[in-house]
Amino acid sequence: MARRLDFHDDPSAPAPNSLVPSVNVVVVNDAGDILMIHRTDNDNWAVPGGAIDLGESLPETWHPGPGGGSRTNRPAPPDP
Repeated sequence: MARRLDFHDDPSAPAPNSLVPSVNVVVVNDAGDILMIHRTDNDNWAVPGGAIDLGESLPETWHPGPGGGSRTNRPAPPDP
């Protein structure tokens, strides 16, 4: 697998060639712990997130499906 490169405020970064709408979610439990994921593409820790599918609402995007992340046959998210 190719190593992913992230650029932040880097004038030598290559020009972008695509735009992918995405969301990130901060999940906090009653003890104040924050849910984090370990990314295997860049070996960093991050809050959960992902791309938004065409026609998908924000609640549909962040709500994990059965098995933690599957988008098939998942229940509807709770009303805000």
